Amino acid sequence: MILSTMLYSKKSSDIPENKSIFNLPIVGSKIEILDYPVPAKYNYINIDGETPTSLLEINKNVFIIWFEGDTERWYLVTFKNNKLFDNLFIGKSETVETENGTTVNYINFNIDKNFLITLNYSSGRNVDSSIIQQTEKY
Repeated sequence: MILSTMLYSKKSSDIPENKSIFNLPIVGSKIEILDYPVPAKYNYINIDGETPTSLLEINKNVFIIWFEGDTERWYLVTFKNNKLFDNLFIGKSETVETENGTTVNYINFNIDKNFLITLNYSSGRNVDSSIIQQTEKY
């Protein structure tokens, strides 16, 4: 559970007491890529030419990357020979303005100690009022 959307959006004290915390075997750490140019070691990490805001290195070729903006996005990506091999869209926070007010659409992810990924798709006026509409597991 420690590897989740909460890495970027909540403090560890916000994790519900009934949730287990697992230390996953992560070889790297969270790398902020807010200052350009991107460190040479990571200059190949992008999606459609867009450089992420930060990344978390899970192992030598697997990362969680985060893009900041009007719609925040998270991807689990795998690289082979410094080229994108595969990616899974695992998280989103998007604010939608309508005549009836503001709605926020979320995709929250959790990765458990066995590296099973759960995606919860939800919507609401804010994170506290959001209702899960769909769940996917990988």
